[in-house]
Amino acid sequence: MKNAAHKSTLPYVMCILIQSVVYGLGNPLTKVGFDSITALWCLAIRFSAAAVLLFIIFGKRTVSQLKVTKPSQWLPPSICMASAYISCNIALGLTTATNVGFVMSLPVIFTPFLSVLLLKKKYPVRSIPIQLAVVVGLYLLCCGGGSFTFGAGELVALICALSLAFALVFSEKSLNQMDAFSMSTLQTAVTAVISAAAAFIFDDVSVLPGVEPRAWLIVAYLAVTCTCLAYVLQNTALSHISSGMVSMLQCTQPILTAFFSFILLKERLNPLGLAGAAIITICVVVENYVNYHKEEAIGGRRNAAPTV
Repeated sequence: MKNAAHKSTLPYVMCILIQSVVYGLGNPLTKVGFDSITALWCLAIRFSAAAVLLFIIFGKRTVSQLKVTKPSQWLPPSICMASAYISCNIALGLTTATNVGFVMSLPVIFTPFLSVLLLKKKYPVRSIPIQLAVVVGLYLLCCGGGSFTFGAGELVALICALSLAFALVFSEKSLNQMDAFSMSTLQTAVTAVISAAAAFIFDDVSVLPGVEPRAWLIVAYLAVTCTCLAYVLQNTALSHISSGMVSMLQCTQPILTAFFSFILLKERLNPLGLAGAAIITICVVVENYVNYHKEEAIGGRRNAAPTV
């Protein structure tokens, strides 16, 4: 039974790593798409299409679960996810992508504190050195080539990071009442409604006829993979591993974004950036190794219980 704990968590760890690959490719593609479509219309169309697709597939089970679930179970994580995506795109228009990438990765610090406050969990003190090392790695990865300043864009990115941390913690709690597919469908639908309202109020509909075919293909990719698939992967993982572990694993996203940005946008990491990527990778491996042995020890104690 040595590998029982490892096998129980590995599929859900892989869910977040696959999500990181999807987002890593989606981030530079989004920058390409913004050449001909605005951020708000991209969000509105992306999430509206994704919501329709998810309702076609999971609509019946979602409606049935809505009948027996209070709005307080699914609305808070859905609003927080909408806030995270909208504030992220606003931040990208106000400051550099590297600064946004650094600030947006701060859920790795926020999530454990929120888990203590909202889920009444014990703070993982042993993880503090790893969390601090991740922050150093993220800074080197995203900001190692220049100065890091804190202005309006960074403030909006901080709102994004806090929103994502709240979404992870609320989702972990709410997934005790709803399955991952229904939660993903509702989160997508709420984000679609809020994004569409923001686009109609603050953006200009006249930009849509000028959107290039390449941008429409990118929006389709974002809807199917970075929304439908990524939401389901994240909520499936949150059903089995903690929000703190998910936020730690999601620190691999800036690394994969840098990799795909090199391929698509010819952006290069300097030596400090490579060092930051190495630090993050080591921290994620160490954290998973420690959690594996912790679960293995718990399982061993349970198996060693005396029998009558």
